[in-house]
Amino acid sequence: MARTAANGADTTAAQIEAINAQLAELSKSVETLAGTQKGRITAAAEDIRARAGSEAARLKDRAGEEAQRIQAQAAEMGERARESAHQAYAAAEDHVRKQPAMALGIAAGVGFLVGLLATRR
Repeated sequence: MARTAANGADTTAAQIEAINAQLAELSKSVETLAGTQKGRITAAAEDIRARAGSEAARLKDRAGEEAQRIQAQAAEMGERARESAHQAYAAAEDHVRKQPAMALGIAAGVGFLVGLLATRR
């Protein structure tokens, strides 16, 4: 019987050694798999970062072009408004030169109305 107990202990020790070897192999496999996945994730993150950078640069360029276009439109509209104001001033001046009495009467009437409105408040 003593042999059976020693034989059983040897078998148990051998089984424990086999399990430890399998655990070590499994641990190496998990480390390898984790390293591979980490590399893939890092590569994907770098790819996303590069794409985001190029998209941001493209949007920045487009925004700059749009700002220049709007600025040119604003300058053109300002020039048109200035020309219209000059034309209106010239027309008013011409009208006053042709009919000064009427212009004086209109100015006096507008001044009278402004005076009335100012004193009511």
